[in-house]
Amino acid sequence: MLKNTQIFVDKFLNMDILGRCFNCPYWSNIMENGRVVLRGFLDGKGDSRSIKNQLENLILPEKNKDQILSNPLLFYKFAKRNRIGIDCSGFVYQILDFLISGGFVNRKIHKITDIFKGGVRKTSASVLTSHEFSVEIVTVGEVQFADMIRLNGGQHVALIIDKSKDCLTYVHSS
Repeated sequence: MLKNTQIFVDKFLNMDILGRCFNCPYWSNIMENGRVVLRGFLDGKGDSRSIKNQLENLILPEKNKDQILSNPLLFYKFAKRNRIGIDCSGFVYQILDFLISGGFVNRKIHKITDIFKGGVRKTSASVLTSHEFSVEIVTVGEVQFADMIRLNGGQHVALIIDKSKDCLTYVHSS
């Protein structure tokens, strides 16, 4: 399962955009007073194929597309200007969906929406790691593949993909 998961994650980490390789850009909807005031493409929660296709569709007509594609900073500015990318909860949700669809969870759960009824667009770092869906881990020895870590005071979420005696390896957006 780990190898297949790495292949899935690599679709976000190594996006082929018109022959150039980029990490999926980061996008988080802009919030004010608990309400979204500026939404991104698919609310920053899309799958790698949709994000890749949208980026390519928007960059193709650009007069300076070669310059954008040859400079990672210009590419990420282009993506941000067009509000395209993925946020942390969208990224973790997509991976969890892949794992559940592949039978990783040994329960009567067949789709991630069996757990998160609101779907990907209703998730956040807080929802994914809320007490309703989580078990607190006290020691590193308890950590397992696909556990989540709350970062930035619970505002950011990452997913464990590997553990050794001295090291936890996790993936996250941004």
